[in-house]
Amino acid sequence: MKIEFSGATHTGRVRKHNEDSYAIEPEYGLFVIADGMGGHGSGDVASKIAINKIVNSMKQGKELDQAILDAHQAILDAAEQGTGSSSMGCTVVALQIKGDLYKIAWVGDSRAYLWNGKILRQLTEDHSYVQELINAGVLTRKDARDHPQRSVITRALGSGTNRDLKVDLISGTLFPGQKILLCSDGLSSELDNGEIEKILAQEQQSKGAVHKLIDAANENGGSDNITVILVSKPGKARDVTMPRKAVDVGVKSGNRTFFIVFIIAALLLIMALGYIFWGGKKQSNSSRSSGILKNRANFKNFSATPGKLSSKPLPRLGQKTKKEEKAF
Repeated sequence: MKIEFSGATHTGRVRKHNEDSYAIEPEYGLFVIADGMGGHGSGDVASKIAINKIVNSMKQGKELDQAILDAHQAILDAAEQGTGSSSMGCTVVALQIKGDLYKIAWVGDSRAYLWNGKILRQLTEDHSYVQELINAGVLTRKDARDHPQRSVITRALGSGTNRDLKVDLISGTLFPGQKILLCSDGLSSELDNGEIEKILAQEQQSKGAVHKLIDAANENGGSDNITVILVSKPGKARDVTMPRKAVDVGVKSGNRTFFIVFIIAALLLIMALGYIFWGGKKQSNSSRSSGILKNRANFKNFSATPGKLSSKPLPRLGQKTKKEEKAF
């Protein structure tokens, strides 16, 4: 599959140096952004270690999520050996494309979006404190943009506290005319979805769109390092169902209501049939038992004399009747 791509990074207008790193490996269909953290020059050390390790692991044939776990361990090992600081770490978002299929893995608040020519959809969900507040219904997405703790993340590579790291994963199909946007939070914290959509709609070329996105983030403040990768599949865009987020795996929402109603209806039908069958059987057995008892009451004593009924008690087993005694 032919794809177009472009990537760029910028220090921003506030930070003194750039702690973001990124890699584009078209031969392996691999695109990665790592956003360093830790200060004192350690953030860029962590992000570079992560990028190099992910690329090397993917070249060895490892899965994308395992490559990220390898990078996590590589940062921890480097910190223990005195490279960088003990608290250094980074967030990461990585894209792998094979044919028409894509896979995205991430840790932290670096993001991936899908643009279908009309609508921008965030594919990843931030591992952050404000995202947990949003999920709990305590905070709206609008309020989250200005929350004082919006930069507090709950997962990261390295950082010395997260040894058992969980990597989130999502996959889907990339259709003609669609684009996947990867970015560090230096972009997403300055531009909302509407502003990103406007630039992607106006600029069709990947390289031009990347630079316009970075310029717009700087114009809005440029408070952090900004890194953007845009991957496009050429062709005429068509209306396709946008994929669901990783957290919504299972029965698709369009079929979920039908599925639940079907199950409930099936259970009610089984219960009704069971009531008819067992209730009818019970009634039949009750009537039959009543008839047997009635017959036993009317015909409890009968003799062996053919054609005649008697109220005389039956002889015990082996006891002869008077007629039998006379016969012998």
